[in-house]
Amino acid sequence: MFRNLPLAEIKHARLVPALVVSLFLTATASAEPTQIQRGEYLARAGDCVSCHTAKQGEPFSGGDRLNTPFGYMLAPNITSDPDTGIGRWSADDFYRSLHDGVNRRGQDMYPTMPYDFYTNVTRGDLRISQNAQAREERNRR
Repeated sequence: MFRNLPLAEIKHARLVPALVVSLFLTATASAEPTQIQRGEYLARAGDCVSCHTAKQGEPFSGGDRLNTPFGYMLAPNITSDPDTGIGRWSADDFYRSLHDGVNRRGQDMYPTMPYDFYTNVTRGDLRISQNAQAREERNRR
């Protein structure tokens, strides 16, 4: 590749990949999303709203009918409401639900909760997601 280039040009050509990487890292560092944006992204990527929102219902407030080969269940409310949602769940409760498919009372949520799709979500991302959702709910009131 560098056979016919003078030595000075070869040295500069070898710097190009380093320069590109440096510019990319600088650009992405300044474009880091806020925690709220990250949480919103995670909720969209996980498509939580598709199961946890009834038709014409408030986002994440549950009530959607989920049909299974074993009958149906109504999707639970996963808002931060302490009485009707998961507002009293600890970070560990939330993590266990997405990693082990077990709810706060120790009950299996599978097959209606496809927890195995969420096992790569980190504890940090779950906290960010919970905080973003709580903030969004406060803003809607």
